[in-house]
Amino acid sequence: MSKITKTKNRTAIVNIKTDPVTKRQAQSVARALGVPLSLVLNESLKRFVREKRIVFEAEGELRPEVGKAILKASEDYKKGKDISPSFSNWEDAMTWLNS
Repeated sequence: MSKITKTKNRTAIVNIKTDPVTKRQAQSVARALGVPLSLVLNESLKRFVREKRIVFEAEGELRPEVGKAILKASEDYKKGKDISPSFSNWEDAMTWLNS
């Protein structure tokens, strides 16, 4: 649970619990960007209030079999293999798909 303490200079102190590794990593990234960690946390809180939602983002990694399938499809495309022709109407497309 957070503890909010009012101070005289119209700011509040918010104490949060996080693991030490995450804290050090966040401080390191903030330092590398040339900003204090409090700025990062303030902007996160402001975004939360403004948007009324939480956004979790992460770089995704493809499963190995998906990566292989995409690579194979790309190679097939370069060879002109398994490529459908262009269609001017849906009836021709359906006819081609069902053939």
